[in-house]
Amino acid sequence: MSLKETWRQLLAGIFAAATFALIYLVFALQWLPALGIALAIYIATLLLIERAPEDNEVYLHENLTQYDLDKAVLYCRQAAKKLQYISDMSHIDRDTAKAMNSLSNLINHIADNYKDDPRDLKHSLSLVNHYLPRLLSIVQSFESLSNKSLTRESQHRLRHVGEQIRGYVPYFQSIYDACLENDFKRLELETGVLGDVMKIETR
Repeated sequence: MSLKETWRQLLAGIFAAATFALIYLVFALQWLPALGIALAIYIATLLLIERAPEDNEVYLHENLTQYDLDKAVLYCRQAAKKLQYISDMSHIDRDTAKAMNSLSNLINHIADNYKDDPRDLKHSLSLVNHYLPRLLSIVQSFESLSNKSLTRESQHRLRHVGEQIRGYVPYFQSIYDACLENDFKRLELETGVLGDVMKIETR
């Protein structure tokens, strides 16, 4: 039997506390011997139960741990939820809201693929680390602009940002398709293309 360190310590502590209570309170043994026996039970429990590796010690692939995978999947879920939330706001125009909804679905599907095959994450880490945060920043900027009384310049900016968001859908679709096909070279390429597009548009 093996448990992660937190659970090993907790279980050993419970056994030790129960032993101390039983000996000291039920059998009325003096507290010092009872404490000694409880300590022995604690140590014995730790010796009997092996320590299971933590998530950040379990390598799924080179330089990719279970912790990395869980963190990436969670971030994708949160990003998708945020996009869906903003797309449902009444002041977001229909076309851009539809694009946000599509992006939300694609990001959730990409997260599913990460869970099914962590190699997909290994070959598209920059998507999670750099491009998704950038996408969320752009979407939040669009939402903020949409909710204000706009000058002519601001209206132009709003249209431009909306076009950006709608334009990202095909790139995320290509990344998702590459995940489905387990085409890791294409996945790296498509992720890089998205990054290049974002860099050009934010200059």
